[in-house]
Amino acid sequence: ILLFNIISITTWADIITAELPEELPKSGTWDVKTELGGIMNTGNSESLNFTAGLKVQYDRDIWLFKQDFETQYGRNEGERTEERYAYEFQISRNFSATNFSYLKGQAIRQYFQPYDVILSSSAGMGRRFINTDILQFDGQIGPGVRRSLSLEDDEHNTEFIVESILSLAWKMHDNILFKQQLLSQNGTFNSYVRSTTELGTQLLERLSLKLTFRMDYNSNLPADSSKTEHIDTTSTISVVYDLW
Repeated sequence: ILLFNIISITTWADIITAELPEELPKSGTWDVKTELGGIMNTGNSESLNFTAGLKVQYDRDIWLFKQDFETQYGRNEGERTEERYAYEFQISRNFSATNFSYLKGQAIRQYFQPYDVILSSSAGMGRRFINTDILQFDGQIGPGVRRSLSLEDDEHNTEFIVESILSLAWKMHDNILFKQQLLSQNGTFNSYVRSTTELGTQLLERLSLKLTFRMDYNSNLPADSSKTEHIDTTSTISVVYDLW
């Protein structure tokens, strides 16, 4: 993260003085995907569950809009073992082919992790370090605020954070795509890190199979919580359908 911060600082002059591209697309493009699959959790919850998601992206002129919806639900021997709902959005404004600003928000409601409710928002600057047909690598960083609630012991924390994200997409083959994202939220009370690894292979023109591994780390847990693991992992296999 420190290395990423140093790299980001060196790009401020380029971002501020960047000019808009001479030609911009005149009409917007949609990318909408839905997925359904099963997951395996370890850590504070150990179970087999189901997951569903919807990803919406709209690209128009200098603007890029992204929205992600995700839900997980599972039962074991008649008892609920997992339930999680997450929504995330990001609005980006391009200053050039490599530099952009962004506004990002997230809301999570979960029942078997240390924090039951997480609300966060951030805004900052980003840069596309590599942008080719085979490899894309970009990063973004900015200040924000996060509110975390643990309903088990009625602990509420609101804190300022510095959020940084590194994202990598590598087209390993015509039908194989590898993605890696590292998100870090450094706060005064709790530091949160999320690592997401995806490997997808296209089965048909609109249908693909995706393997996902996500790791969530919290440096500080609620004082009186029964959840004592700092690391939670989620492994998912899902079928993805490209709506348009």
